[in-house]
Amino acid sequence: MEGFQKISQTQYLSIHDCSASDSQSHRALLQGSDAPVPKVKAVNKRLTVRQTLLPNVAIICAEAPQLGALRMTALELPLTLAGRASESSTIALDQGAAQPIPANVPFLATVRRGADIRFPAGSVILVAAPDRTPGAGAAAAGGSALSTTPDASVELLITQAQYIVGRELPPALARACEAGLLALLSVAREDELGGQPGGDHLFRDILADIAANCRQQDYGVAQVAQRYKLNVRTLQKMFQKHGTTLREHITAARLKYAGAALLDPANAAKKVSDIAFEAGFNDIATFNRLFRRTFGRAPSAFRTEANQAAAGVARAEEADVSQTG
Repeated sequence: MEGFQKISQTQYLSIHDCSASDSQSHRALLQGSDAPVPKVKAVNKRLTVRQTLLPNVAIICAEAPQLGALRMTALELPLTLAGRASESSTIALDQGAAQPIPANVPFLATVRRGADIRFPAGSVILVAAPDRTPGAGAAAAGGSALSTTPDASVELLITQAQYIVGRELPPALARACEAGLLALLSVAREDELGGQPGGDHLFRDILADIAANCRQQDYGVAQVAQRYKLNVRTLQKMFQKHGTTLREHITAARLKYAGAALLDPANAAKKVSDIAFEAGFNDIATFNRLFRRTFGRAPSAFRTEANQAAAGVARAEEADVSQTG
């Protein structure tokens, strides 16, 4: 870790920064060379770093007056890392070779141990979160991955992160923002999974089928196998290649629906139990346990905090209008 200075640390992520000397070896990395990463010496003019660290999401924005570097280290689980650099940069995943990041192109990466981002004068914004989805550890064991394929969910994620980074958010608003960022990361992860070389058209079709039909309480492995004329063992192996199971994926899709439904003002009069049953769960105790494990709080608290945050934003907008008027 020589040459890098720790900025901060959460339970899931350690962040280090370093301004780099204007060396030929460092420039070679930015030009896409796979030469060994040199030791980077700190200089007096360090990076300017703004950050907002939430319990399950970290947002970091760094600006460098000259060649700079930022290091992210996974501490507990594999990380999903999304970001965008204002200039052509490089990223090295898990001590691997540096890979190019085109200027102003959002990227999405799976990180097992850590990532080194190196960039010239300019800025980089990063969103990192531990991957707590079922089977995440097994999936990451297969190797790190980087995607710069255009993705609307990653674009929206970065746009939202830019408005949040560096701000001190009230607790209720912070939780609401975190829920939105995690939802976008979840969608981006699913899109990436369906586009991996191991994920063929049949696998993507099944993922779409799950999203469309997971709310049916009798929907499960047997129904999917029958619908696609596969035996159960073949279906299970298909999902095991991606470090998860079909049952886990169905549960995750139901939880995603329930979380969105709880935030929808149109459902304000509905009981939590009604939404749970609509999402495909047939046992409220199981739903509450799984929801808390996924979102970090009970469904009722999740809804209340989001409503309070929305009310606070509305009051702030009204105050702005009255002042300008």
